[in-house]
Amino acid sequence: MCVNKLYVSNFYDNSVSIIDAYQMKVINELIVGEWPEAVVSDQGKNMVYVTNRKNNNVTVIDANVDKVIDTISVGDSPQCMAINPFTNRLYVANYYSKNISIIDLEKNEVIATIPLIYNPYSISINKNTNLIYVAMGAGYVSLINATNATVLKRRYIDDVPVNIVIDPDTSILYATKPTTNSIVMYNGLTGEKLGEIMVGSFPWGIAINPITDLIYVTNFNSNTVTIINKFNSRVEKTVRVGNMPSEIYICTKRNLIYCTNSFDDTVSIIDGFRNKFVGLIEVGNYPSGIAGINNCMNKEKRITKKVDVSHKKLT
Repeated sequence: MCVNKLYVSNFYDNSVSIIDAYQMKVINELIVGEWPEAVVSDQGKNMVYVTNRKNNNVTVIDANVDKVIDTISVGDSPQCMAINPFTNRLYVANYYSKNISIIDLEKNEVIATIPLIYNPYSISINKNTNLIYVAMGAGYVSLINATNATVLKRRYIDDVPVNIVIDPDTSILYATKPTTNSIVMYNGLTGEKLGEIMVGSFPWGIAINPITDLIYVTNFNSNTVTIINKFNSRVEKTVRVGNMPSEIYICTKRNLIYCTNSFDDTVSIIDGFRNKFVGLIEVGNYPSGIAGINNCMNKEKRITKKVDVSHKKLT
């Protein structure tokens, strides 16, 4: 089934806004658990997963029909997730439990739990190596072998990162560091610090565009997105978006970058071909996580001008 939609968790509404990515407007809203935060998607199966921090569970949404089909109990205060569709596993970082729940997506049930020493903030998985990286309190990152659910290493990386992402091509780990308004780069295998890139005020979300090899970073206090060339580690451009941008989703098929703006209840759209802001979509109260599904092969189109329709706020 052809699906081209975005799913945005609204933290204070206990809901998920569903956006038609072609029309760029909300077409539905689903009530999920309390304090929904992280959102990830399985492109191959048209499934969406949402963590509910207060209920200690994960909501499962069938994107074909946009209905909640299951709820999976996990640890205390699930904060972030990473999915490996090749192994059919979902990894949920539980903040207060100090552990990782491993979910079998065929059965929608927890099959194992990996204990951690500190509270996990962020998680990223290298789908090529099946290695999991977990950023934790006290400035540590754990490296986990997802094949046997074993912690291989735990390294101190200088400060407490808010979000991390691993580059599957280079095994470089990028971490947002709000205390210094920078992105810190580490060797994902040895933990060696490779460099630091100055960005905007209080960097938060981070994602790598595999089509253009550009890194996108939301700056929560600057209301901007910093765009970095991963090959020379230089800032290419800074784009103004909505108020308090947090998480990022990149649609690789259309080369569009979306970020949630927590303070003004919108999602910003950036055209990845030109790296220009092209519009805002109104969603629910305090949007947090965002993910999407685009498996439509014959309807691809590019946004070539700023959107100007009644349901959008434009600057």
